[in-house]
Amino acid sequence: MKCLHALSLVPVVLTVLATPALGQNAQAPAVGPDRYLVGIGGAAFNQDFENPTAVVGGEYGERVHRDIYAYAELTYLDNLMSQLMRNHLDTASANYGASFSGRDRGLAFTMGAKFMLPGSVRYRPYFGAGFGLINLERTITDPLLGDVTLSFSELTGLNDGVVLPGENSTTKPLGEVVGGLAIPFNRRGYFDVKYRYGRVFQSTENIDFSEISISLGVTF
Repeated sequence: MKCLHALSLVPVVLTVLATPALGQNAQAPAVGPDRYLVGIGGAAFNQDFENPTAVVGGEYGERVHRDIYAYAELTYLDNLMSQLMRNHLDTASANYGASFSGRDRGLAFTMGAKFMLPGSVRYRPYFGAGFGLINLERTITDPLLGDVTLSFSELTGLNDGVVLPGENSTTKPLGEVVGGLAIPFNRRGYFDVKYRYGRVFQSTENIDFSEISISLGVTF
């Protein structure tokens, strides 16, 4: 799978990024800020890096060891609808002469830890993992029929099993692995480039996602 292949490259990339800084700072192990708070913006994709959707959110992190940060993150993902459900909307539109469209808006909360690789205080490659919950809220509409979210499955007999027929939302466990590069700047500034792979559990249809994001905030 493309996403797993990309994920396998993260440790290699981070090691390459860390190597020059490690050589320059062998005598002075890096120590980052005690805490940080950032806003997040980026995009998420399915496992084939298709169906891009906007991601916004925030993250708080606190150093619990010289090279380890605990973090809590809240993110909004505009549309995580499974490929099967997207196909069902197309099929129903063709069968009924309609124009069904829909999305599964995701609100995810995760907590985890990041290990900062050896480097300079200014450039800190890292990897980590976390676990939490994601709420998916489904909306299906048609220009003439309006909102048909609750009746779509009964009307067409089509559903992906992620959100049960007759309901419009569900909450499921979410696991994630992350890798990126953190850059404190100007004494209190904090910049972060991150890749996240999220896996939604207890779902009959695969709705895992890859996310690429940029974070900007403050340290204190």
